[in-house]
Amino acid sequence: MARVGKLRLNKELDLPNILIPKWLDIERAFTVGKSGADLNISEFPEVKYPLSSSVLNEIKGEGSYGTIYLKRDGVRISHKGAEIYYFPHLIELMEDPVKMVKAMVNARKLAGPEAVIYAPALGKPNHLALLTYFGVDLFDGIPLSVAARKGKYLDENGEWDSNLSYEDLLRENYRSALRELDIIKRAIEERRLRDIVEMRVRSEPWLYAALRLADEDYWEHFEVFEPVRPKNVRYPGPECINRPEVMRFRKRVLERWMPRGDVLLLLPCSARKPYSKSRTHRKLRDVLQSVDGWGSVQEVIITSPLIMVPRELERFYPAGYYDAAVRGKWDSIEIDAIKEALENLKRMGAFRHVIIHLPEDMDFVSDAIHGEWTVSGSVTSEESLKNLRNALEDVLSGTEGAKERMLYTIQAMAEYQFGIGGEEMVDSVKGRWPELKGFKDGKQTVMFVEKKGSISLTAEGGRILHNSGKYRVFISDFEIHGDIFSVGVEDADPEIREGDDVVIVQKDEPVAVGIAERSSVEMLESKRGIAVRLRKKIR
Repeated sequence: MARVGKLRLNKELDLPNILIPKWLDIERAFTVGKSGADLNISEFPEVKYPLSSSVLNEIKGEGSYGTIYLKRDGVRISHKGAEIYYFPHLIELMEDPVKMVKAMVNARKLAGPEAVIYAPALGKPNHLALLTYFGVDLFDGIPLSVAARKGKYLDENGEWDSNLSYEDLLRENYRSALRELDIIKRAIEERRLRDIVEMRVRSEPWLYAALRLADEDYWEHFEVFEPVRPKNVRYPGPECINRPEVMRFRKRVLERWMPRGDVLLLLPCSARKPYSKSRTHRKLRDVLQSVDGWGSVQEVIITSPLIMVPRELERFYPAGYYDAAVRGKWDSIEIDAIKEALENLKRMGAFRHVIIHLPEDMDFVSDAIHGEWTVSGSVTSEESLKNLRNALEDVLSGTEGAKERMLYTIQAMAEYQFGIGGEEMVDSVKGRWPELKGFKDGKQTVMFVEKKGSISLTAEGGRILHNSGKYRVFISDFEIHGDIFSVGVEDADPEIREGDDVVIVQKDEPVAVGIAERSSVEMLESKRGIAVRLRKKIR
């Protein structure tokens, strides 16, 4: 939900930011007030009563300045289409994480993805990262002044006693807030804000509670704005199991992926990503590929927080790009998720045999799935590798090998990425892993691009995707000379996220393929910016 941008009023203001009194003589001062202020508070439709009041009426407004307010039955806005919304009631919810998170989610839905949200009296440095992550763009320094009156210095870790004078302390509190905002802006640009949020929320219990609630109850709201573009991500603890991009991966594996092969092989994860580049997995794959008919084996890696990663998807984001803390034992939340995933896996595939090549500390998987255990000591010990080879030789008798498995792999990729049957898009494959190209009826439809962590569409693939009714962006009738801007988008399929390959449709005909620069929600509700980067026209 967080973004960097510019607010243009009496003067330009970088976002996210905090309003600063001019008398403090801080270079970046941008003031709020009435006459003469950079942001004129009287422009906003007025809210006269607190949240607890029973006499709050409907608030009406028009133009660029709007108000978000709370009534007992939920969040309201004064009118649609404002450039900036004032949210004075949010401060009243700050120690009730359940109500606060719900209010922020609904506020952003009503205001739309482009509008600026200004939340007064919420400028504490250690609050800024989480509130920005929730969609607040503009803060003010009321809590900085209150803290200074009490002799408290504020920074990203909370508050501290100080002997400075009120004015000196207030300046230091503002400087602390500005430093934190600089970090937040850089983190947004580098897509690392979530890492900063997870560090800051530990400074106050309600912050931590709010983030956990957002993940558990509203991950689908935040996932819409989470790109599928690869980035390196850090998962420090078991609570990351509910992060939006993790939940998306887990849900898509369950709903879009289909096992291929009648022998299931469960394997452990590795520190190196993708797993197949690790020393452990190279040894395991050498054993697997030494046995005739190995192409009929469905490999699945059991890991946290992604829980279940089919070998075919190990290079997709986030599976190929994460670093997780290894503690040598499993948390109950991870164990429960793994058991649930394995129960689902049994229903997804018709496996005649299951081989479990997992460490002994993962014996809990037997509660969910029965199979032949092959590990003795470490997973790469001589005895363990011998046991694995013997188990494979005992159950494999077919002729399926590398060629068949490559076809299964790119079909599984197409299923996961586009939510359609892999055979619809690919019936043959060429290339060497991981540089695979998929074909349908002799025409190339897709290719795997490792640095993208996904597959790319050709023009023929775009036609097939259009016919399937997935990942389409519908544009108005104009000559296409380059990238597609949001103003030209008439409709877009709801599953589109930033970074997705999409097909551009005009007059019910596919005319081009490209890369989505924003989610379908943002394409449809925004007036500015690029919606799709054009890759290739379809002739």
